[in-house]
Amino acid sequence: MIAWAVVRLSIMLAVGIPQSTLKEVEDRIQRGNDTVFVLHFWATWCKTCDEDLPTLQQVQKTTFSRPVRVILISLDQPANHQTLVEPWLRRKGIRLPCVLLDTYADDSWTARVDSSWTGSIPATLITDAGATRRFFFDRPCSYAVLRSSISSFHTQR
Repeated sequence: MIAWAVVRLSIMLAVGIPQSTLKEVEDRIQRGNDTVFVLHFWATWCKTCDEDLPTLQQVQKTTFSRPVRVILISLDQPANHQTLVEPWLRRKGIRLPCVLLDTYADDSWTARVDSSWTGSIPATLITDAGATRRFFFDRPCSYAVLRSSISSFHTQR
């Protein structure tokens, strides 16, 4: 059941990285009630993505007035998740929930993330269940930009 996706995301280092469709990720956001989600699209082969991950980990550790959940969405090949993605995250000390996006399940997934997205990475979407605000960045983002964007959700209730 999709409700188990929450559990799978939170224990990814213990049991491995689950493969998910964008629909499953969207469903998780809709069940998030008061949570602001920071979805970061990345891949192990992307040098700039590598540089962004510590910033995202810092964001996850920051206290906001609403719950914030950073989720890494790997665009690596599904066959590589155990041999490449999981060891890479452990080696880098990244302790964020991660899913491996099944990009083959739906060829319109980039437009559903953002209509202007060309598919370049890194890319970050900040949103919530109510879609009160939505920020999309198809470039690296500083901690200050991410914190400010997330904080703007806290003024909307």
